[in-house]
Amino acid sequence: MKKCKQCLIKSGTILLMDLFAVAKDTCKNNENLTIVEINDEGLCNYCIKYNSNYDKEFIKNELSVFSYTPKNSKYHSIVALSGGKDSITALYLAVNILKLNVIAVTYDNGFIPENVIEQSSEICKKLNVPYIVKKRELYSEFKEEYKKNKDGVFESLTGIDFCQICSKHISNSIFSVAKEYNIEKAIFGNKIYTKLEPNVSCIKNHYHKNEKDNEVQQLISINLLFAMNVNTNIQKLILDEVNWKDPKLKGYTSNCLIPGFVEFSRRKKIELDPDAGYLEMELRSNMYSFDEAENLILNREYIDSSKEIDEFFLNKSI
Repeated sequence: MKKCKQCLIKSGTILLMDLFAVAKDTCKNNENLTIVEINDEGLCNYCIKYNSNYDKEFIKNELSVFSYTPKNSKYHSIVALSGGKDSITALYLAVNILKLNVIAVTYDNGFIPENVIEQSSEICKKLNVPYIVKKRELYSEFKEEYKKNKDGVFESLTGIDFCQICSKHISNSIFSVAKEYNIEKAIFGNKIYTKLEPNVSCIKNHYHKNEKDNEVQQLISINLLFAMNVNTNIQKLILDEVNWKDPKLKGYTSNCLIPGFVEFSRRKKIELDPDAGYLEMELRSNMYSFDEAENLILNREYIDSSKEIDEFFLNKSI
């Protein structure tokens, strides 16, 4: 199986919404599925578009326009604060570099360790940022997707990344706070672009219909780490500045238990790294050195966490 020489993604990888690798039998005939192809020069279809459509000045202009604050607005934007290293970095950049007046919002899906939320609260206090936690436990949704097989090992039924299931609830939380405070912008700590065509972009428009008053809310979001080209070296300096401590969780995460819980079962289901697609997108976005990316993408270990999942739900009495 060939790998792209630029982003290391494997040919034949099936991506949902150009982001997350899924199993062969997932979402059949879904128009949001794309199969990765690699040309004779060794580049995948995504890197070809990225290289053709990336314009540093275009991204710089997007950031400049996004950063403008109307004079009648108390808060410029919401920072979606997961408590992980990327969102903490974005919060720091928004406050100390862009000088924006923001509100931080954490969506707690029930799988966020208490020390992650406590640390986020402390950092918000240091940065003088209001902090809101919205909680809706996704225990039943988790149990619908991950079930034990006859050997007692949790298996993924669809192979869809649980972050996709969680994301709509994150969105609802952000829209709720945005409506309350009359905010029209949101900041995400992503190291990836939002789209490839016609230009590589860091901006995205979001819409939410409020069923109570039948109004449609609009939010403009930015993937701030991508927009400001913050690589791992710069990020480490920022995290040290705010005294952020890595919670040392399993999986490709620094804020939530779910990736570590399910990476073994997703690996078996999709026959690829559970974060395939996203990791390669971060490398394509120049956020890692090639050596760092190789270590992340090619040298991951996958350990069955069935026992830990059982203990988690036992402690929750669910």
